[in-house]
Amino acid sequence: MKKPSFGIKKAADQGYDAAQFNLGLMYFKGQGAPQNNKEAAFWFQKAAEQGFKTAQRNLCLIYATGNAQWCTCKLHKGL
Repeated sequence: MKKPSFGIKKAADQGYDAAQFNLGLMYFKGQGAPQNNKEAAFWFQKAAEQGFKTAQRNLCLIYATGNAQWCTCKLHKGL
């Protein structure tokens, strides 16, 4: 099973929004990590809460396609 590289995971865990976004993208696309929309939304949400615009958009796309019923993002209100 694929796992994200240690470096990107560590940077994401340390709160770097670009790393959080990229980790979310890896999970979303299944490239460099197993495809997992729940993990993707988790990392997109972390980056989005820091104002990372593309992460906000991607999180909205996950909600719009109905793949986020389990997600607890505060940013989706009003969608």
